[in-house]
Amino acid sequence: GASTLGTSPNVADVQDHGMLTPLYSALVQTRAAEALLEVPVDALAEVAKAGCGTLFVLRPLGNPIMQVAFSGKAMDLHILWEETGNSNGSDTRPSGAFIAGVTSSGGAKSLDVCLPDGRIYGNVLQKQGLPPTYSVVLRSANGEAEQESFLISGDVQAMRLTAAASKDHRVVIASAAPAVKKRWNGTSSTSNHLEIRTQRGSDTALILSCFLGLILFSQT
Repeated sequence: GASTLGTSPNVADVQDHGMLTPLYSALVQTRAAEALLEVPVDALAEVAKAGCGTLFVLRPLGNPIMQVAFSGKAMDLHILWEETGNSNGSDTRPSGAFIAGVTSSGGAKSLDVCLPDGRIYGNVLQKQGLPPTYSVVLRSANGEAEQESFLISGDVQAMRLTAAASKDHRVVIASAAPAVKKRWNGTSSTSNHLEIRTQRGSDTALILSCFLGLILFSQT
């Protein structure tokens, strides 16, 4: 489906998925049944191996929508709107604005997702048992744990992950295995991309933070 990220959030849909206020409401996917984002696998693997670096999250045509900076101890997400994009007055910030951060207190087993002001928005905690699953617990404004909103399952090393709402187990976002894709940049070229498909009503910024945090911090 065509990407419709950057529209105003549908509050009913957000609440229906067991979510509190979205991490970044302008990235809640609301119109189409599905939207697609991509992450270049080579860049992701290079940053993970080096333990630091920068990579970009792309729209289907290859236009960057987010910049991800990883230091080994923290991961920061910055929004990259096009000049003509997202003018509908929803939760928008200037291009390059810091929208979320992820820190680790134990590799990929325990992650904190933070707001730009440093407050913890939610936690990603590995549950006991095999295969590994991860609980995403959102917090209230006063910092108290609110509820388990999502469960993330799959194979972190293979970058094949799925997030499902804890309330009804409905899949709200999933990352497929890396796919080879041809792009036209003056000359035809083939590149390997991790495809991340977001379902209607998904808090894209939150789950993308969790997915990329799990992948990158699992290498530390």
